[in-house]
Amino acid sequence: MYEVFCDNAKDASSLLHPDFYQAIVTSPPYFGLRVYGDDDREVGANQTLDEYIDELVGVFESLKFSLRDDGVLWVNIGDCYNGSTGAGTDYHEGGRKEGKNKWGMRSVQGLAPKNLIGVPWRFALAMQKAGWILRSEVIWWKTKAYPQQESYIKRPIPAHETVFMFSKSPDYRWNATGKRFSVWRMSPTSRNPHEAPFPLELPMECILASTDEGGWVLDPFAGSGTTGEAALICGRSATLIELYPESAEVCRQRLAGVSLAEDVEWV
Repeated sequence: MYEVFCDNAKDASSLLHPDFYQAIVTSPPYFGLRVYGDDDREVGANQTLDEYIDELVGVFESLKFSLRDDGVLWVNIGDCYNGSTGAGTDYHEGGRKEGKNKWGMRSVQGLAPKNLIGVPWRFALAMQKAGWILRSEVIWWKTKAYPQQESYIKRPIPAHETVFMFSKSPDYRWNATGKRFSVWRMSPTSRNPHEAPFPLELPMECILASTDEGGWVLDPFAGSGTTGEAALICGRSATLIELYPESAEVCRQRLAGVSLAEDVEWV
């Protein structure tokens, strides 16, 4: 089963049942990256770093009631550099990202340009302060890193993102199967209409580790519906929340064609 709601993640609490979901698995918009539409409720749109962190923590606080006491929250979140505007030439005619929304300006007051901002850990510390238990930092090692011109990049080229595992209480659901270690080697997906999709295998790992067959999974930043597809393949049900109607319809069409996998132990 699945359901797709078109709403703002923070305002969607009225659509959800209390103490219902075994896991929340999501990848919210990253700080200072693309704006996906013109809705000023979009997380990260024209926000300072502090506003962005506060908004994200507020979203998960508003959804906390819907997560079971033994539930787990998984958040994939990326980092960026202060003062960067992204690879501008990629968006020119003939570029790899022609026609897509260009990155916004990433500027943190009081931080010198070229600093790695440390967005994931700033977020994690704020979540701890709000009462969440940070259980693990998972490193998503991208086997195909985004190409950058090494002639002007005077640092190692980023080839990973962070996935945080939070729980509401010390007693939470955990299936001791699948990946045993905290570095997950996965290739980024490329055949997807959404601008920032993560690989299907990533939410599958999270779902199999923290839910039972037949359980419900929530993604409040659904994007193109990858978490929902992963849930259905694994024999779970999914609730997806997406701000933009066009993306919500993409989710519905995508999930309508998903069938349960006969064997998911390979993940």
